[in-house]
Amino acid sequence: MISQPDVTAHYIAKAGVLILTRTLAKLLAPYGITVNAISPGFIDSGSAPPGELASMTKRIPAGYIGTVDDTVAAVRYLLSDEARYVNGANIQISGAWGI
Repeated sequence: MISQPDVTAHYIAKAGVLILTRTLAKLLAPYGITVNAISPGFIDSGSAPPGELASMTKRIPAGYIGTVDDTVAAVRYLLSDEARYVNGANIQISGAWGI
């Protein structure tokens, strides 16, 4: 693993969100409330220049960049009755990038 000082605060914040997710999931489960997290990887949301998209595609094991629709599908699942027993989870939407 490579040290990346410019993103240290970002990684610490992500860890905090995941810990908060698990804590709230456990505390709120008796009330029928589920708490989950979604961790998108590199998603083509229209904010990155084409050159950066091409560069990132080569580093994503799935071979392509995720779309906003990929993320929306995960959110819809978590909001559905099918996910009623999913609690404290972190869904990574990354095409295996960063794993």
